[in-house]
Amino acid sequence: AMGHSMGGGSAILAARFSPSVRSLAILSPLDTRPSSINAASEIEIPSLIIAGKNDCVTRPEIHQVPIYSNLKSHSKIIITIKGASHCQMADRSTKCRLAESTCKPGPDITDKAQQAIVLKYLLPWLNFHLKGDLASAEQFDALLESDPSIESERKNK
Repeated sequence: AMGHSMGGGSAILAARFSPSVRSLAILSPLDTRPSSINAASEIEIPSLIIAGKNDCVTRPEIHQVPIYSNLKSHSKIIITIKGASHCQMADRSTKCRLAESTCKPGPDITDKAQQAIVLKYLLPWLNFHLKGDLASAEQFDALLESDPSIESERKNK
């Protein structure tokens, strides 16, 4: 399951209630109602969270970090993109731009640069977890170790 913002929180709820979901890949997830933070404590599948360091819409310390902390996944990773904002995770709508217009600090990187970083991690994650491509797992691991544009935390059991 995958989603951005409320869609990310909803993906957590979907994973909680559907045994057919094999992996989570969520971008700046929002704590939903019912709470995706609470639902995360029931999830054991591999999970990737991508957050923006300059996200003031779903602040990482209020939304993504508690979700990550509650996940019971045997493999979980949170990647925080330095200088990244909430709306730049995808095509920025007018409503999202308006919500983000009062953010301090604003994004320190461009939409294009942020989306390139997201895809750099998302594609190998999906290729490994959905297709079993071991080379993609190795590529993902190498990126985590060498990429200065991110901060990350990982737990593997």
